[in-house]
Amino acid sequence: MKPRDPNEYTCTYTPIGYSPSVPQLTIYLDREVERRVREAARHEGKSLSRWAGEQLGRAAGAGRWPEGYFELFGSVSDESFREVEELPAAADTVRERL
Repeated sequence: MKPRDPNEYTCTYTPIGYSPSVPQLTIYLDREVERRVREAARHEGKSLSRWAGEQLGRAAGAGRWPEGYFELFGSVSDESFREVEELPAAADTVRERL
């Protein structure tokens, strides 16, 4: 593996005020990608950290339903699985007023 040219890459984020409850990630980007990432974050009015976190979360599948999830609806043919009849609001429990 050849040594990295220090002029080719730059670290784009240095955390200030370390918090052990928030995971930290250091990434190395070439200068053009760094420029574009900073511009995208600025355009969306977000910090570089928030913008990168959202992008990484989307790429990692955060908030997505598992593949094939919606195809499961109606796939069980057992008679015990029936749609429950909705109860009228009047049948609800009277709640204590706070």
